[in-house]
Amino acid sequence: MHEIKKDDAKRIIIAQLQSTPIDRKTLVEKCIKAIDLPSKILNDKSPGKDLNKIKCNLGNAITDLLESGILVLVDNKLQYQKTTETAETVKRDIQIDNRIKELLSNSSLTRKQLFETLVSDFEKIPSQTVKTVAGQILSSSIRAKKIENNNGTLSLSMYKQNEPETFEQKNKQIFSQLSDEALVDKSLLMLEAWFKSKGYSEITSKNIDGPQDGGIDGIIKMKDEFNYNEKVIIQVKNLHKTTKHVPLNEIREFCGVLASEQDATKGFFITNTKYHIETEKFAKKYKTKYFALIDGEKWLELANKCKYDLSKD
Repeated sequence: MHEIKKDDAKRIIIAQLQSTPIDRKTLVEKCIKAIDLPSKILNDKSPGKDLNKIKCNLGNAITDLLESGILVLVDNKLQYQKTTETAETVKRDIQIDNRIKELLSNSSLTRKQLFETLVSDFEKIPSQTVKTVAGQILSSSIRAKKIENNNGTLSLSMYKQNEPETFEQKNKQIFSQLSDEALVDKSLLMLEAWFKSKGYSEITSKNIDGPQDGGIDGIIKMKDEFNYNEKVIIQVKNLHKTTKHVPLNEIREFCGVLASEQDATKGFFITNTKYHIETEKFAKKYKTKYFALIDGEKWLELANKCKYDLSKD
């Protein structure tokens, strides 16, 4: 099995952003090429396999870099804030970010206590540089609600939450933290489990999420109880970091793709947030082929019904 550590993933990501900003899907594809995986792995696009696990790891690393302020999003394109910096500086920023999380996972600290510890830990780096980098990371992490600032005392938000007790609570917590790439892969795996629970057989799926996916992120093929071939296409939109609804025009575009796929029997548009009421009205009136919207609440409902456990994938 091929794996990639998060720090290595971050360095690969930043190396691909040194020249010009690019969109997220293109960035992930460039990183995959840079890793230079064997063709056997590149050709297996099944959800949960090595290729898509690596894409999920890269997606998680992108999310971390955005939340720490090392990357920024401008006009839907990612860019590295310090394009003239060296690889050693990139490594330094990542190490400081990791150390902040480690310190705050053990105890709450004031900004002064945190900075003093960091300056001591990174004594070979000028103290003002350490404080500047740490300050940028803290500001971004507080905005992203990863770090809490309670009257000047800092703590890591995710460690303040109570450990979920039930299967449903665990699924909900993990679901809320899925990256773009992971949401596509986990949606395919969840739907596989759901269709299997409904008696479908010979189920296979493919994750084709990428810059040239043609409006289709995944495909599921199977047979129903009457041995009838089914082909389901899905499109996934991750909006959990915003309060926006999926725009109606994106639903219309997906329905156009669904209509043009002659052998497709079903289409699902998936998001982890909600749909606008006008979007839901449009979906109910769409009669060309079977089509359904799956929002975050419905996603978790389906997962709970077929006992799809996010913590085990």
